[in-house]
Amino acid sequence: MRILVVDDDPAIVEILVVGLQRDGYEVRTATTGIAALHLAQEVVFDLAIIDIRLPDTRMDGIDVVRYLRQVQSHQFPIVLLTAHVVADAEMKPGLDAGANTYLFKPFRLAEVRACIHSLIADANIHL
Repeated sequence: MRILVVDDDPAIVEILVVGLQRDGYEVRTATTGIAALHLAQEVVFDLAIIDIRLPDTRMDGIDVVRYLRQVQSHQFPIVLLTAHVVADAEMKPGLDAGANTYLFKPFRLAEVRACIHSLIADANIHL
């Protein structure tokens, strides 16, 4: 199973890559929205974990989600990461763009694993 991780924080990326690879997932990473879209054109992903705030001023994480949902024929679960406590109303744009759920930083790897397993079960993805 291939997972796309999009975050500009090297510590977050390392935690996710090491933990998810240890669980047997193939993980590819991008640090900007544009890089993520290029990667998504080359690789068919089964799940994506995307930070909302990215350094590319042209595209944030919600823009990446929106674009992936519009152009990808293969629909896969998408998790948005945020370091900011948000009210339910603030989560709406990400969910409306096509994200399945949010994870809040700082997170425990166990939370990420549980989220992935739940989304895989919901999407009926076979490992």
